[in-house]
Amino acid sequence: MPLYEYACRSCTKSFEEIRKYEERLSAPACPECGSPETVLRLSVPGFVGAGSAGRSGDLAPCGMPAGQGGCCGGQCMH
Repeated sequence: MPLYEYACRSCTKSFEEIRKYEERLSAPACPECGSPETVLRLSVPGFVGAGSAGRSGDLAPCGMPAGQGGCCGGQCMH
């Protein structure tokens, strides 16, 4: 099951909860203050890859490591 991040409107604390996809929009009670006034927060997963270790100048404009070929499924000209 996915991990979702919520924020409490009453105490402003953030918390994470493992829930089914279908349950993600129902407001869980805040574990800090018990308030049902919580909202789902959008969060972006972090990815670590071969290109993340170098400088940003080492990446092609499409975000793939420069000079390794085959980026974008062979459709990219970088």
